[in-house]
Amino acid sequence: MQRKKIAMLIIAVTIGLLIVSGIHMYTDNVHTQTVAVILKSSQSNFWKEFMKGIQAGATEYNIIYSVQAPDDEEDIETQNALLQQAIDNGVDTIIFSAISSEDSNALLQQAKEEGIHIIMADSGVSADVEDAWIGSDNYAAGVQLAEAVSSMKVDSIKVGIVNFDRKSGNGQQREQGFRNQVQQDERVEIVDAINTESNAIAAKKATIEMLQRHPEINVVVTMNEWTTLGVGYAIEELNCAGGVQAYGFDSNVLCIDMLEEGYLDGLIVQSPYTMGYLSIETAYQLGKRKSGIEKEVYTDTTLVTRENMYEESIQKSIFPLAKEN
Repeated sequence: MQRKKIAMLIIAVTIGLLIVSGIHMYTDNVHTQTVAVILKSSQSNFWKEFMKGIQAGATEYNIIYSVQAPDDEEDIETQNALLQQAIDNGVDTIIFSAISSEDSNALLQQAKEEGIHIIMADSGVSADVEDAWIGSDNYAAGVQLAEAVSSMKVDSIKVGIVNFDRKSGNGQQREQGFRNQVQQDERVEIVDAINTESNAIAAKKATIEMLQRHPEINVVVTMNEWTTLGVGYAIEELNCAGGVQAYGFDSNVLCIDMLEEGYLDGLIVQSPYTMGYLSIETAYQLGKRKSGIEKEVYTDTTLVTRENMYEESIQKSIFPLAKEN
């Protein structure tokens, strides 16, 4: 009887050790993915919405992440320093929105060679380094902007273009799409095209100067959130709403107010929350070596005007996380 008790005790201890060992082995084999999110900026409404999507995806997929960005959307040096830091930290994936289409190529190539997955979001680079691209079809969004301008019921359309940094790939793609599309409308003439710093103050000043140089301009188009705000402020200051129409990008509260008040006439609204969420989801899939991962994912863009801005579907585009009453 005593021997039987000892034998049973030995069996119980052995089973316990096997269970503990198994748990330890399982824990060692579970790897929580780490993701470095490096953006152009964290100041605009666009990037704040993008970060909400990142947070939602990271919670769902149990991903450890960090978000970093320069204060200035044209500070390439700081963005590259953040990129180098992420490489040195040995993260699993880098989600990157490039300030410059050229100046981060070497570092991204280094990350790729070290086995780090690269996801480009919103604005890419010229080098073929990414595992996936997620964002608006920027050329098509430029075409969409041109179609909005061509809907103007006037005999002659004299255009001024206000773009941001020439090094930014998405801004240049939008402008190219716009230019190519308006060639199909014989009423359209591009009178002037300028590039300004990506902030509202600089864009306002540059727009005022352009409109004073070219009083014949009757529509201004612009390519991102900050320049859109600057153009709206310029039209308000010059008191030329109606005489000069304005079409731009993105949908922070100030832009929506300007649209409602007549200082802006149309906005190409992107889907930054979706971009952020899909970026994290793709990082998870890459880490798990899932099959069938899409190389390019284009998120929606929507034209918002005073005429349609209160429609339910448009409200969801402007305020994607608004709760229903």
